[in-house]
Amino acid sequence: MTSPLTEIPVIVPSQPLQQWQILEMQGSLEARTDDGKLDNITLGQLTIKTDKQRRAELVVGKQSCDGKQIDIKKPLLVLKKTKNSKTGEVEYEIEAIVRDKLLFRTRPTPRKILCNA
Repeated sequence: MTSPLTEIPVIVPSQPLQQWQILEMQGSLEARTDDGKLDNITLGQLTIKTDKQRRAELVVGKQSCDGKQIDIKKPLLVLKKTKNSKTGEVEYEIEAIVRDKLLFRTRPTPRKILCNA
């Protein structure tokens, strides 16, 4: 026996979709803030090279991670759950699309600092 399909109302924005990326890395990030949240803080410096290898470097404090930009087989939509003010029904608004991710497979290493002596 098959279950009936449920329709989910999705709102498509009139302006072009934002392009987001997924950041996949080893280890964990811990915020050194009073509430422990990562909202609206600067994580570090991200550099993406536009060469054929699509290399990326993430520098957080004195640590550095090397990675690469890879395409996702099936793009993902980022949805925002909203409630229709007229009908009261739940709707989903498309916020962005994700077509690739930055993959950092290795753990961070200490960054080399050059000094002129």
